[in-house]
Amino acid sequence: KATVVNRPSKVVRSPYMADIILHGETEAQLCHSPALGCSGLIVTGSSVLVTPKNSASAKSKFSLDLINLGSTVVGANPNFCNKMVRIALERGWVDSLPAFQAKEIKGEVTLDESRFDFKCEKDGTVYYIEVKGVPNASSCDPPLKPS
Repeated sequence: KATVVNRPSKVVRSPYMADIILHGETEAQLCHSPALGCSGLIVTGSSVLVTPKNSASAKSKFSLDLINLGSTVVGANPNFCNKMVRIALERGWVDSLPAFQAKEIKGEVTLDESRFDFKCEKDGTVYYIEVKGVPNASSCDPPLKPS
C-alpha cells in the first residue's frame, strides 16, 4: 500500500512515473504508473496498491497496479487485463470461444501491419483477439450524471 505524492514524479519528469510513500515509511520512492493518470484517478493523495519490480535495470522499484477509491478498487495497470484474459481463455470462460491450452495461445502477435494481444489456435481454426481495458469508476451505483 502507498500514497501518491507526485505524478508526474519530481525525480523523473515522465508522465509514466509517480513519487509514492509506502505505508509505514516516510521517504518517497519512484513508481512506474503504466496507465498514466488513469483518467484523473492517480493524483496527489491517492491511495494505491503497488507491486515491487524484480528488474535491476528498471528506473523504478515499484509498479502502480490498483487505486483504492474506498468503495471500490480500480485497475491501473493495462497488463492486468491481458493476464486476466489469458486465464479466461485457458479456462474456457469466454463465451463463443473454446478453452485453449497454454501452448495454443501466443501473445503480442502481428498480422500484416496490425498487432493483436493474442493469437489462439484450436482444431485448425485461428482466433485473433484484441483486449481493451478502460479505466472507469464511480463511488456510487448507478453513477451520478456530471453536474
